[in-house]
Amino acid sequence: KKLLKKKKIEQLSILAAGPFSNLVLAAIILIIYLFLITPLIGSMYNVEGVVIYSIKENYPMNLSGVNINEKIISINNIPISNINEFKSMMNSIAPGQNILLKTNKSEYNIKTVENPQTKKSYLGVSVIPEKYELKFKNIKPLVFSLSWFAMLINWVFILNFLVALVNLLPLPIVDGG
Repeated sequence: KKLLKKKKIEQLSILAAGPFSNLVLAAIILIIYLFLITPLIGSMYNVEGVVIYSIKENYPMNLSGVNINEKIISINNIPISNINEFKSMMNSIAPGQNILLKTNKSEYNIKTVENPQTKKSYLGVSVIPEKYELKFKNIKPLVFSLSWFAMLINWVFILNFLVALVNLLPLPIVDGG
């Protein structure tokens, strides 16, 4: 009854306080997850090798005869041992340039094309690491605990975001009413 006696703007600000606080908490949790937890978990692993995961049709990699699951050994006789090296090598190659791609099965001469989005050289391929290994074998319990905590944080974000959306509905039983 006290709420009904207040001005309309005061009523709306009181009703919006709950969903707003849920959205702010969800944003804080998302920032923690993206910029703290994810890099921390990623830094605990050594990632080695580059394997072709998928190939787009009508792009250079497909037209050259390369197959999925081939391991990339080198590009232009420069060894490639991880995905970061693959990316930096592709960034240093101009579109339209011929490259020599050596895999664990064969060697391929491929002419790069321009990526439609980034305007950099493109092969039409998705790559994944060949293997992941923990940097230190004795941190398995820490990695397990941190992974569990990351999942918990993920669920807290999802629940806060959904509660905020439901509370914004114009229903009498939620804050939006």
